[in-house]
Amino acid sequence: MMMIIFLNHHPTNIIVNWYKDQQLIIDSQTKNYNQSKFHLDYNQKNSQYILTILKANPEDVGNYECRQISIDNHTTQILHLHRFAVRAKPRIRSEFGRNIISEKIWANDEWTIKCSFLSKYHQLNSTLEIVRFENNNNNNDYIRDHISHINPDMQMKNFTKNWLEQNSHRIRIRMYNDISEQFNNQSVIEMTITKVDFKDRGYIACYGINPIANDHLLIFLRVKDRIQILWPIIVIVTFSLYLFAIITIYEYRRISPFNLLQLDWDST
Repeated sequence: MMMIIFLNHHPTNIIVNWYKDQQLIIDSQTKNYNQSKFHLDYNQKNSQYILTILKANPEDVGNYECRQISIDNHTTQILHLHRFAVRAKPRIRSEFGRNIISEKIWANDEWTIKCSFLSKYHQLNSTLEIVRFENNNNNNDYIRDHISHINPDMQMKNFTKNWLEQNSHRIRIRMYNDISEQFNNQSVIEMTITKVDFKDRGYIACYGINPIANDHLLIFLRVKDRIQILWPIIVIVTFSLYLFAIITIYEYRRISPFNLLQLDWDST
């Protein structure tokens, strides 16, 4: 990852220092910095200073500042400030994993989804949202894929708002900070359906959004009825009883008391 500045003065009488979160990380005058982490280059032709973060990772997220400092007659003066906001993609985590998931839910059961960021670095300047849209013929694979990769628009937000208002007695969304060791005081968004209904079938999307990028988790809710699961068993048991009755009647008629008496008469 590179950050580029243009010098407004001749480099012979200025120094260029870099700071991260107000802490000096590169002193160009003494060249005292972590060269395994940063690479500093000066393009004389274009009067550019280029700072490259080598193998950037979430710990490099922060507010960077480049100060052009003039040194003249043993006095220093800040000529220009260049600020850079380095942010990570707001990666989210959930107990459901990472991919588009088909989640089977029993009708009248309680169901909960909880989303948070992977770390405090992914949470910086990021927000969490949960939206819902129905599964219908207009939501083909292309549209669902498109919806899952963009920020939720107002239409989706309004649809979710109406859905929550109509079902406020059994559905709630809340935001809170989880102080447990696992979440380390991170923001968590949680949606709970206390009594799942068949009309809840559809897609639930959990979004992590910041000015740089977004991340999502998409879940397809499939609501099942326990009685429907029992129908094959009921059919098999009924068919078995019917077959047993036919065989019993057939055997009873085949070996009837009249036949037994006739067999006994023949033997005498």
